[in-house]
Amino acid sequence: TLGPLLRRADGPPNLVFVIVEGLGRSFSGPGARLGSFTPFLDELATRSLYFENFLAPQGRTFGVLTSVFGSLPFGEGGMAALGERIPRHASLPSVLKEQGYATRFYTGSNVEFDNEVQVLRAMGVEQIVSERDFGAPYVRANEWGYGDRDLMRMVLERERALGAAPALTIVQTTGMHNPFTFPDQAAWRERVERRVATRRLPPLPVYTEQRDIFASIMYMDDALRMFFEEAKSLPGYDNTIFVITGDHRLPELPMQTRLERYHVPLIVYSPQLKAPRAIKSVSSQFDLAPALLAYLSNNHRIKTPAQVTWLGAGLDTEPSLRNLHAIPLKQTRTELSDFISGMAYLGQDRLYTLGDGMAIDRLDNDVLLDQA
Repeated sequence: TLGPLLRRADGPPNLVFVIVEGLGRSFSGPGARLGSFTPFLDELATRSLYFENFLAPQGRTFGVLTSVFGSLPFGEGGMAALGERIPRHASLPSVLKEQGYATRFYTGSNVEFDNEVQVLRAMGVEQIVSERDFGAPYVRANEWGYGDRDLMRMVLERERALGAAPALTIVQTTGMHNPFTFPDQAAWRERVERRVATRRLPPLPVYTEQRDIFASIMYMDDALRMFFEEAKSLPGYDNTIFVITGDHRLPELPMQTRLERYHVPLIVYSPQLKAPRAIKSVSSQFDLAPALLAYLSNNHRIKTPAQVTWLGAGLDTEPSLRNLHAIPLKQTRTELSDFISGMAYLGQDRLYTLGDGMAIDRLDNDVLLDQA
């Protein structure tokens, strides 16, 4: 589905993933319920493939690496919980590594959290940069690690020193996480106030009660602005596909529905993109690895495995609203009580119909309920 939308370059493209902690659609992008506090991502979306009704299959970070890069089933407590017992599998990093791609991962936090380092090693990621690799002039933001701007500077510094050989680069932020502290925080609180005023948002109590959260959102967005501006000078930039999504929607801001926890943006940007497109059809993070490997196979002779364990089938790029997928949604390691099939949503044994913006309406249909 991606092939017709991208110009074919001379060689295989670089892939850069930015997994943003807590990034949800209710405060980012067009029609955001709380108003959008991500001006850079909103602008980037107008130059990208922007998936408006996209889902993270997990309600917390524990499943994001296995979902995005392995399209893997969850297992009883999340696949990452298996640690060294994670079964061998074909993942996006492992398939590309076997065919000459460098594989790199960056975070400003502890890579041992949620067994992420074991997941990355099982997928064949070679170079892992985490909090232990930061030093002066970087300044630790809180117990979670380093701020998003410092993380992006670390990525740029390391990537500039590397060649233009094809690479899969994964960047995982942690700034939008409790306690929501970061450098120059007072100035970003003021920016939140200006954003509310200039966007003429209704005077909701959440903007003052949770001002530090909104400030962290705007700080993250500005860090990505800096990253993308400076990434233009990196080797191989013109032949790079950037993928930005949230690991889940942060739970500290009020939600209207249970489904809002999983509703995250997906932005696919590349200098090779023929034209931007707003996409309302439903896809999930399970579909990313299958879609990208299909693109690389059909357009750049990357060999894909004959047998795979993917839950996803590929990204649906149809602009209008529809859903061709079946998507399990696991809120925590121990709770899997949400499921989507077509336009039906099963949430804790209640049946709903899906609408644009992940709006839901209660549906009384015993036959469909039994099927779900």
